[in-house]
Amino acid sequence: MWAGLPSGFLAIIATLLGTYLGGRVANNSQRKHYRLAGQSEACASLLKEYSRVYLQLLSAARQSDRKPESETTKWVDWAPWNQAISVVNLTCNSEIVQAAHGLDAAFWEVSLALMQGKLDQQRWHNWAALPENAKLKFTNVVRSQLGYAQQPLSKLSGRPPLPQATTFLNESTMIGERHGE
Repeated sequence: MWAGLPSGFLAIIATLLGTYLGGRVANNSQRKHYRLAGQSEACASLLKEYSRVYLQLLSAARQSDRKPESETTKWVDWAPWNQAISVVNLTCNSEIVQAAHGLDAAFWEVSLALMQGKLDQQRWHNWAALPENAKLKFTNVVRSQLGYAQQPLSKLSGRPPLPQATTFLNESTMIGERHGE
């Protein structure tokens, strides 16, 4: 069948087929790279917003004249946080999204405690363990899912453990247990 075709024509067909297949492989590789880069960027943005919200909640807890409120918008600008969560929801896989929701749930717990007047500067270290543990879980899930590390981290900084945090965590129900995680 191929004997009657000139060798130049066969070379052109082979070149076109090789170009097509090479393009498909490169396209798939590029899409995977863009997907991972998008997820990495979304997660980094969420962690940036985590730091901002965490510091705003801490600042609110330090206000000695703070009265219980019906909402936390007096202390925290939630719009950037909600935007970062939405981007994670849109671009990341379900494991990362679930871990991000754990961060959000931790902030809800702390915010509700602030609104109800249960959280002040003396009790901050107890309540801060909730978002900090959720941040560690989120970071380890992201590292695992995006292929950055095989071993999970046991902590995110060199800071010594918060005082009384262990006692608080042993005596109260963790967010994941309340929400069936």
